[in-house]
Amino acid sequence: DQIHAGGATLFGFESGLAGAEGWASGASSTPAWSEHTGPTPSSGTGPAAAHGGTGYLYTETSDPRGPGDTFGLTYDGRACTGQASLVTFWYSMHGGADPQSPGGMGTLRLRSTDANGVSVERWNKTGDQGAAWQQATVTLMTAAFAFEVSMPETPSYTSDAAVDDVSVTCTIPCAFADEPTWAPPAPNAARAAPPRVGPPVG
Repeated sequence: DQIHAGGATLFGFESGLAGAEGWASGASSTPAWSEHTGPTPSSGTGPAAAHGGTGYLYTETSDPRGPGDTFGLTYDGRACTGQASLVTFWYSMHGGADPQSPGGMGTLRLRSTDANGVSVERWNKTGDQGAAWQQATVTLMTAAFAFEVSMPETPSYTSDAAVDDVSVTCTIPCAFADEPTWAPPAPNAARAAPPRVGPPVG
């Protein structure tokens, strides 16, 4: 379920979370993401099939889900321990209002922690993004991150979001603003005179 190539690790979720090392969902009593193949059970929402292969992860938003529920999906960053990362992923946010259950797509977020260990939102998308899978790329100072899906205030079963084919590439962290940096001398900078060499005086 995970492929290593060219410094990147690709997670296709063909066997759900069982074959994806470092991934977890449903911690801290949040609703868990579901493993699935083919279209989601509810009509008018979710992808018709996986982006690649057959399996993907999605958020099932039918009852008993309610307004403000947040689905958590975390990655512990083990592919790039102690390094920065470039995360590329495919997401589906297809859904809309239903006469019997007004509402629509919620918000999909990607979060990671800052230098102080505080969770910070790095990317987000809200609302219906069409039936096709969409691609996004996010640069992070760590390799650990989390996907979150928050249901809209007016809940709807047509809020199924999904992710697939998540690629994590290890990178070198950029210098922080307070780190010293080297700069070349100015082109016309005067050179110090060489020390005088000769017999001792006196």
